[in-house]
Amino acid sequence: MASRVCTTACANSNRFDYTPHMRTLIIITTILLLTVGCQLLDGEADTMADATVAPVQPTPVDGETEEVIPEATEPLAPINSQTTLTLWTIPELAPDPELPGGTLLLEQLNAFDQAYPEVELRVERKTVSEQGGSLSYLRTGRTVAPSVLPDVILLPSNHLAEAVTSGLVYPLEDYLSPEDVDDLYPVARMLAEVDGELFGYPFALNGLHHFVYNRAAITNTLPSAWQGLLEVSNGRLIFPAAGPAGAELTLRFYLEAGGTLHNESGQPALELEPLVLALQQIELGVAAGLVAPQSGSTVSMEQAWQLFQNETPTIIQTSAAAFLRRQPDTNVADYGFVPLAGFEGPLPPFVSAWMWIITTPDPAQQALAAELITSLVSAPSLGTYTLESRLIPGRRNALDSWPEDDLYVTFLRRQLAVARPLPAGVTNAHLLALSDATIDVILGLNTSRDAAEEAIAFLSTS
Repeated sequence: MASRVCTTACANSNRFDYTPHMRTLIIITTILLLTVGCQLLDGEADTMADATVAPVQPTPVDGETEEVIPEATEPLAPINSQTTLTLWTIPELAPDPELPGGTLLLEQLNAFDQAYPEVELRVERKTVSEQGGSLSYLRTGRTVAPSVLPDVILLPSNHLAEAVTSGLVYPLEDYLSPEDVDDLYPVARMLAEVDGELFGYPFALNGLHHFVYNRAAITNTLPSAWQGLLEVSNGRLIFPAAGPAGAELTLRFYLEAGGTLHNESGQPALELEPLVLALQQIELGVAAGLVAPQSGSTVSMEQAWQLFQNETPTIIQTSAAAFLRRQPDTNVADYGFVPLAGFEGPLPPFVSAWMWIITTPDPAQQALAAELITSLVSAPSLGTYTLESRLIPGRRNALDSWPEDDLYVTFLRRQLAVARPLPAGVTNAHLLALSDATIDVILGLNTSRDAAEEAIAFLSTS
């Protein structure tokens, strides 16, 4: 019998017809899922930190962390199939024609499906949250209802270590070719490894903040150090200080100043002097006229971009994901791109990742799951998909499918070569405290020291 890519939405497709037998299996499966789902979802929150915000953005997302919350879905039951392979993805990265790249992803899944006619490929979409979610569902479901668990899952990199420690995921490296492994950017490989062993393959990288400037207003390359930016006569920086990504610049200054993210008890914390020094840089930027006052009330990358396009700002702090989403309607030659500026020079970008992970303990299913993963992350497949969906691939050769003469692609290659993993200790509480402190300094509501003290107090009680 021919195989089929089966999604939770395929009941509306002309490709599949319900039969009485199929309806019976769906009802049984649904009852099982609802019973297990009610037990597992009780008390689960629907928030997220990042590489961390909710809902997850398709690139993550601009500085965000995440986890998948199971839903009581109605996957179609296989009919007369010898093997079922189940894949969990997220709504933003799904084989959905309504999504950027969704049709291409569906074609890639269908290609795998046709290559394995004995396999029923089921694709289910799950939403995302910081607490509970997929890891607790996998942990509990192993003993309660293993038949409804996935064989392959799209997992955020910040939860990989916990998944490995809990024995919920399995090594992938032995199933990969040396070329697939060696082609990973160093940061992608670091994100996918636990104790030197590769457990996942990065599908899309998130984060990668940088500056974009208007070449018509600023004809020279921007300085790479913050002090130099303060001296650019017509430099005017806009960034979304009031939104989830607003803490990025202050966080980078704080970490560069030697700040840590946890106290001796392992609780989220901030240190006073490094934070004061970080906020003083924002304060200096406001005093020099570099930081636009609108930054203190700007919530999103989209809002910041509108101000950058229509008003006086000549520089914007954005992310690769946000810029790529606008690139089809943007003349790249009009802009320059530089890394975030640090105390003495450019800061390497922080990134996190969405990665494909094997979650089945069955060796035969693991081999089949690995075949699916390798088909999706081959350089041509990943390159064409990330180009169309405006995501950042984790492997070098995937960018060969992107335009060679694109200045932004050249910039991305350089940044990905020096990128570092987003520190694992960054939480939503850190980002909220840093964002509030940054807003207070920009709007003149607090001095850098007072804002730092309030941020530390807030974090100690959150």
